[in-house]
Amino acid sequence: MRVHTYHEHTICHSSVLLGGLLHAHLGYSILFTTPIWCAHLGRRWRKTEKGSSRKGWFLFLLLLWWLVEVPRLYLGLHANPRMLVGKLGGFLFLSVVPQVVVFCLYISLFPHVNDLELSICVVQLILLSLEIITAFRLLIRLMRYNTVDYYIHFWNPSYY
Repeated sequence: MRVHTYHEHTICHSSVLLGGLLHAHLGYSILFTTPIWCAHLGRRWRKTEKGSSRKGWFLFLLLLWWLVEVPRLYLGLHANPRMLVGKLGGFLFLSVVPQVVVFCLYISLFPHVNDLELSICVVQLILLSLEIITAFRLLIRLMRYNTVDYYIHFWNPSYY
């Protein structure tokens, strides 16, 4: 008796919603958030006293945000159309751990100069949460579709 195995692949497509969110977030981060935060960096630097540790924390959070945002967006934009599970997992990790923590610390630690800074943080958190939800759904779908379903059939000459 012979055993014949075959498998079938389910076609999985990338997430259009995640791609749109990533492109919108890229434009929002580069064209809107970065110039405003750099302008407010100078204003904040002049207003705080010399021995304050808030200057250092603000500069640290701003540099951490920028140094993580660029590779995070690259991983997301690279992994989504190619459906790469490892890079999508890295994108999800970088979205959750440093980015959400940076924005929550920024909102809680610093008094806002104006409502524009608070609105930037809120919009960034909304975009991050939507990206996390869509990336998690895509990652679950990719892992489910990438497992190969094997079916075992006993060899029957009349079947072939």
